[in-house]
Amino acid sequence: MTYFAILVAGGVGKRMGGDVPKQFLRIGEKTILQHSIERFRQAFPEIRIVVSLHADYLDFWKEEMETRSIPPLIALVAGGEERFHSIQNALNVIRPDAQREDIIGVHDAVRPMVTAETIRRCYHEAERHGSAVPVIPLKESIREIHGDESHSVNRADFRIVQTPQCFRAERIINAYEQEFHKGFTDDASVVESAGYSITLCDGNPENIKITQPLDMVVARESL
Repeated sequence: MTYFAILVAGGVGKRMGGDVPKQFLRIGEKTILQHSIERFRQAFPEIRIVVSLHADYLDFWKEEMETRSIPPLIALVAGGEERFHSIQNALNVIRPDAQREDIIGVHDAVRPMVTAETIRRCYHEAERHGSAVPVIPLKESIREIHGDESHSVNRADFRIVQTPQCFRAERIINAYEQEFHKGFTDDASVVESAGYSITLCDGNPENIKITQPLDMVVARESL
């Protein structure tokens, strides 16, 4: 059985306030993207990784890989209009080599604090159940909004969803043959829409998605 990973780093958003997309910001001597790649190598040294980047930054990352001696990927692909299309492009590279029972995980490249333990758990659970999506419980109270009104809901009935989201190759490849629509908020929603069930497993609380400057403070303390 072969393990594949798609690291999605196609964004060009600059809410962090820097001159480059957040996946290229540095924590220590390494970019966020490099930290994420290394987490997967720690979990599975032989894992086959595809990185999806915005087309404008392909050359930048190729140079980064050479100067930083980053282990080679099986492919570097241009992202698409939406995250959905970026993953389609990566799956097109994987498809010729993937067997139906192989496991493909998809990870937000700006989650560099995922633990090797969480990665291994997701892949092993996907082997057993066909899918594995890491989640953590909510700590704060939440309210559901309806127009100008809101009401309390039981936070025990909800989970925060993380990545990597892992699936048997046959399932995720079939699922991404659907047409895109805005209801696809993550890979689990795409796979679920294709008629497959989703299995949840434990994530790790520090596996946050870096989207704002405060997140970088947390990451610098953790990495």
